[in-house]
Amino acid sequence: MEKKKVRAPFYCVNSQVLWKDEEAVKNAVLVDDKINQLELDAIFTAASEDVAKIGKVVKRLRIAIDFNDAKPNNLERLKEAGAEVIIFDDLEEIFNIENILDIVKELGYLVLVRTEKPFEIPKAVLKDIDLIKWKIKDGNGKFTISNLTTEHKKAVKEFKQENPHIALIYGAKENISSNLVLNSLIMGLDGFGEINCYRTTTEKREEMLHAVNDYKNVMAFIK
Repeated sequence: MEKKKVRAPFYCVNSQVLWKDEEAVKNAVLVDDKINQLELDAIFTAASEDVAKIGKVVKRLRIAIDFNDAKPNNLERLKEAGAEVIIFDDLEEIFNIENILDIVKELGYLVLVRTEKPFEIPKAVLKDIDLIKWKIKDGNGKFTISNLTTEHKKAVKEFKQENPHIALIYGAKENISSNLVLNSLIMGLDGFGEINCYRTTTEKREEMLHAVNDYKNVMAFIK
């Protein structure tokens, strides 16, 4: 089954944390309208029961489902309803279910893994992953995008060289600003996304999407 690749740079909305049912649909349409206008891609995480409703009203948005929410028996039905990305929050989910990556790839899903340790994923698993959301720690003396070390930046560069088929994005636990967006893209990441969805992040979404579009245009001009 053919799958659509997400074009970098892009935005990943962790929407199901705050919105359900008609509120989820409304939120999806707002994001879809803006990314259509700016010619950007975005991944929109939805509750499994909202996939069909959202799939009927969006044009460009890539609908994602959390594997824990979807249940293996529903994967084919949800794909037909419009889901394109499946999210694994823990590599143990992949290891504990026999051939699960083969199953989701056969259905045409893009595979997104959320992890704090992207550079420790086994190569045997990396070949079947399309997107990694790097959950960069924050607070309590831990690091964020603004104070990543030279070693981290080198690791990003090497990882992308060795795995050109994988989009590596910043997974922000804090409120996302346009400055954070640009810093993550300048560092060499392919996009940015929410780990926890905040109302304040939602209010800044248009600003953030314009920032990513400005970056995309500058990169296109340079090339």
